[in-house]
Amino acid sequence: MNLNSRKTLIARLRRGRQARQRFVESHLNKTLAHQIRASRDKRGWSQERLASEVGMNQNAISRLESSHYGKPTITTLKRLAAALDVALVVRLVPFSELVDWVSGTPRIVAGLTTEALAVPDFETEDRGGIYAPRDRSLLTSAARCADRETEIPVTRQADPNIAPQTSIWRLQSPHQPISRGAIDKAYSSTGTFQ
Repeated sequence: MNLNSRKTLIARLRRGRQARQRFVESHLNKTLAHQIRASRDKRGWSQERLASEVGMNQNAISRLESSHYGKPTITTLKRLAAALDVALVVRLVPFSELVDWVSGTPRIVAGLTTEALAVPDFETEDRGGIYAPRDRSLLTSAARCADRETEIPVTRQADPNIAPQTSIWRLQSPHQPISRGAIDKAYSSTGTFQ
């Protein structure tokens, strides 16, 4: 169970730009530190072994695994990813995507599209209603397709002065396929669909 509900996270982000900046920094520091440690532990590696694979000393790995002391550069993250034989994704995302990621909310990601690359700021998303209750029919369609790789046509119109655009979105599930039950659980725990 994730203690960070969408509603709570959105309220926190609406406190202002500095609150959003602190949230992103905190999330980055904690997530990277915990991911490095979890990936190392899953392989049964010691800090010394990971340090050897990456080409740094054990003390540097210890700092990277601490959310208070580690300040990894992109170069260091690339070296870690290569040593662990995993991909590294570094990209700017809208706050709505971060909220879904942190809260464990199933999400459809647009992939490498112009829309996805031109990331809207928080205020633009908020004015566009991105944090309003979600359309359950879209989630139900995603759940029906979740047991296989699929592409879903999605029409969005954030600004009423611009013609709606239809994009082909791919279903993204970082841990497991999204089931109808998972969607129902994620959205009905508060009695609203957010």
